[in-house]
Amino acid sequence: MIERAHETFDMMPQRDSVSWAAMIAGLSQGGFGEEALRLFVEMGRSGERMNRSSFTCVLSPCADIAMLECGTQVHGRLVKAGYGMGCFVGNALLAMYCKCGSIDEAYKAFKEMAERDVVSWNTMIAG
Repeated sequence: MIERAHETFDMMPQRDSVSWAAMIAGLSQGGFGEEALRLFVEMGRSGERMNRSSFTCVLSPCADIAMLECGTQVHGRLVKAGYGMGCFVGNALLAMYCKCGSIDEAYKAFKEMAERDVVSWNTMIAG
């Protein structure tokens, strides 16, 4: 199924941030983390403006394959793009830092969050 989606994506004459984010999310959720990361990099090179979804979808593969440096770079790009630290983005960052064993960075991100929910608190407690 993901192969057909990728073929369709590759044949698209024009892509927007929604189509990029959807493909990155599909790869990430389908267990193709490295391919999701590769596509995220390709999206950046294409000049397409990255949206919150593209950032949050790529944080999960960073955590799954324990690529702290990659996750930290995504965090930096997220800040540079001007996206705030709401629950959706913040929780993805917390999960990535905690799964990579960087509890101090998770706590810093937690403190920067404009709002927190039960997921935020549980992620920090579980570490």
